[in-house]
Amino acid sequence: MQQRLLEIADLPFEQSYTCKNGTIIDIREHLEGLRTPINVLGTTGNIGKVDSLGFAMAMPLNYMVNDAPDDYWDEPDSFVWFVGGWGFDTYMYIANAVRKMRAMFREGQATLSMCLGRCRDTYFEDVVDQVDEFGNFVWGDYPWGGAVEVKMGNLLLHGAVSCFNDDVDDDVIARLILGLLAKQILIGDGLKPEV
Repeated sequence: MQQRLLEIADLPFEQSYTCKNGTIIDIREHLEGLRTPINVLGTTGNIGKVDSLGFAMAMPLNYMVNDAPDDYWDEPDSFVWFVGGWGFDTYMYIANAVRKMRAMFREGQATLSMCLGRCRDTYFEDVVDQVDEFGNFVWGDYPWGGAVEVKMGNLLLHGAVSCFNDDVDDDVIARLILGLLAKQILIGDGLKPEV
């Protein structure tokens, strides 16, 4: 049986979210705007230092993903809304992030939870390496932390980061990227409570 490959160049590198107040959030600009803060966190020892980063996310939702077909988790075209990143290994890290999301959507939980303890073999299926011997990104589960779900009010964001040597760092940065995006969407959609 021929292995299925993930073609990174075919994924959406440009995406925007239009808020109810007319504000347009360019997702690539949002991600790029966090490059310096992420690098600063690395220099302060809060997270590891990295030269490359890969990020992937699903479309922001204001409801749970219960209406999706049972196998949507196995079709990147059905759940990948945006990918981006920076550095020499960007495509490899984007591939890792997308393949982390595969496991998250199938199992219904953040991949870090699946990695803790001795649970890896329980949750991850069709496990793949970063690249095969030909440099291809084989489709399957990339069994590491970093794919997360962020809920704010009725807003639900799913995404993943790959680049750090530590699963927890991937998880933290994915939550940072999605959390700051969720805040912008809530403000733009008039859902953030007044203080």
